Amino acid sequence: RATKSPTSDEDCKAVLITIKKHPGSSLPAIAEAAGIDKAKVRKAIAKLRKDKAVTTAGKKRATTYALTQVA
Repeated sequence: RATKSPTSDEDCKAVLITIKKHPGSSLPAIAEAAGIDKAKVRKAIAKLRKDKAVTTAGKKRATTYALTQVA
């Protein structure tokens, strides 16, 4: 059985930079712009959402991502 690989900091950083440049992007668009596999982007976004660095809008395939606004 394959073990789950942890999300790399480089993937998270690349996803954050891409979302900053292209707020409101979908997961496939982020993956293409960052040049990262969709599965890795999905893991990175999950980690960033847990850390409250990224917010979502929409549901299912219409989900878009943006950086959390700091007050």
